[in-house]
Amino acid sequence: HNGLTGNGNGGEVVIFWSESEGVDLDGINSLLIDLDAQTVSLNGQEVKSIPGSGDLYFGVYDGSSSGAGTVTLLSWVQVPTPTSVPTHDEVNSMGTFTIDGNTVTTQYSTYCSVLYSLTGRTGKISIEYSRTGDDSASYVGVQRAPTKHGNYHNGLTGN
Repeated sequence: HNGLTGNGNGGEVVIFWSESEGVDLDGINSLLIDLDAQTVSLNGQEVKSIPGSGDLYFGVYDGSSSGAGTVTLLSWVQVPTPTSVPTHDEVNSMGTFTIDGNTVTTQYSTYCSVLYSLTGRTGKISIEYSRTGDDSASYVGVQRAPTKHGNYHNGLTGN
């Protein structure tokens, strides 16, 4: 889902959810976010510009109506100035999910966005993660601030 029509939060986004986009569905993935250049890449593949302007968020998403999955953040490294891993943004996150330590679990029959604010950060962030579940039930991306709050699958209405 692209953030404008899927998951309904209205934030412009670059997502990585399938093998065709370079996601290792059963292994460890590495996401590199360049906050200064406003770009993102996965597993050393194509560097993609993050569309739009404004605050950035790292997101964990579930775009399925019948699946469930997990995304486990294995490492979070920021250079040149190390900072702590942010906690999820309770106001801008939506849908049904749980967070246990560094693992986000999405629930069955839900569309959700779990967002981590990158506001005020500079440099590069490297995030290694693993995932389980259907490809559309546990994927990641980088997006702009959401413009809607609620569980809107198609951007306009709910499930």
